[in-house]
Amino acid sequence: MSLYSCSLFKKNADIEEHFLVAILDDLNNYRQKDSYKIVNAFVDEHVLNIDVTYSGGCNEHTFKLIGSNKIIEDKPNKMKVLLIHDANGDTCRELIGERLKFKIHELAFEGKDVLLMLEGYPNELYYNPNQIKRSSN
Repeated sequence: MSLYSCSLFKKNADIEEHFLVAILDDLNNYRQKDSYKIVNAFVDEHVLNIDVTYSGGCNEHTFKLIGSNKIIEDKPNKMKVLLIHDANGDTCRELIGERLKFKIHELAFEGKDVLLMLEGYPNELYYNPNQIKRSSN
């Protein structure tokens, strides 16, 4: 069992929120570069939030989210999704926690609901591209 402190993850309250954009492609074109662990993941409207931990601290790390261009037809449809981590040669060993935020509009298949199967995460993530959060006044 792994336990992670809430303080491990970078807080976005003090910094400008930064969104990455997911892309559709053939997953066979990608190979994992550097290790990481997915601690949690959830969809909020059109954003996939992924809490990750990894070793580093000396160089900037980059992440890409790739959705398969091959849909598994079902009700709802399913899509394999791959998170790619590049440590950019960082050999430092500090445990870093970070919440990644990806805009996932590109993962909507013909505007229909889809279950995202994120490699390394045990649960499927439901994405409804037509969902709009309504404010309660």
